[in-house]
Amino acid sequence: MRRLRLSLLVIAVAGLSLLATALVLRLPGAATLVGNADALYLPALFDDLHRGLDALRGWHLTPGPYVVPDMAVYGLADLATGDFRQALPLAAALQLGLLLLLGGAVHRAAGGRSAAMAVAAFALVLALLFGFGWGLAGAYALNWLVYPFVVTFHFGAILIAAAVLLLVLRQLDRPGPWPLAGLAAMILAGVLSDSFVLPYAAAPALALSLLCALAPRSREAALAAAAVVGAAALTAYLLQDWINPLNGVYRRQLDLGIGYGLFRLGGVLWRAD
Repeated sequence: MRRLRLSLLVIAVAGLSLLATALVLRLPGAATLVGNADALYLPALFDDLHRGLDALRGWHLTPGPYVVPDMAVYGLADLATGDFRQALPLAAALQLGLLLLLGGAVHRAAGGRSAAMAVAAFALVLALLFGFGWGLAGAYALNWLVYPFVVTFHFGAILIAAAVLLLVLRQLDRPGPWPLAGLAAMILAGVLSDSFVLPYAAAPALALSLLCALAPRSREAALAAAAVVGAAALTAYLLQDWINPLNGVYRRQLDLGIGYGLFRLGGVLWRAD
């Protein structure tokens, strides 16, 4: 019975995701955002893969190469369709479906009773946010609302954040080596794929683990989770320069820009005071 309920939930989420993707892509301007030059990075890469590994010579990965989970998601869509024009919307539906299923899993891991009700409530909230944004700003709102439907636009970092949260909750409930191994692998692969995983996933997971460490009952499991998340995030951060030099250059420029921006903001606030 449990497997049947899970199968029905997956089928329902798949249908809902396909329907939502079809509706969103029919909105004015949505197709342009989904098929812009940045979003065509993976279709171009997989097109070369179809021609053989020799076609990859000369490629230079972007600062965020989007290996995990974006390449896996798009790879499944590409395998199913064989044409990037169909693979892009299918990958969008897969992303949305994964988000809904991860939301239901996190709800269950946090002590919720019904994953199906959690998925339905989550989908309703997303639909209301989308409708409110569209009603408020029209097509301009798509610049912010279309991310769940675009591959390689840092939405993979949000999926990793949900998966990491799920693993932290599993570790707190049933401490063991597997949740910790999953956390380490997810953080390492995620940060090396997209630096946004650091603020989106690693930092919240570390904060949650340290907060839960205040409770004596979960202290040991929480500290183990915090240590693994912190070590994996630091290791991935230090490896970025070596594995993907362009990512290291981009990160240093970003750090410099953030520091300069904060310096200028401080100067403005000082003069205002």
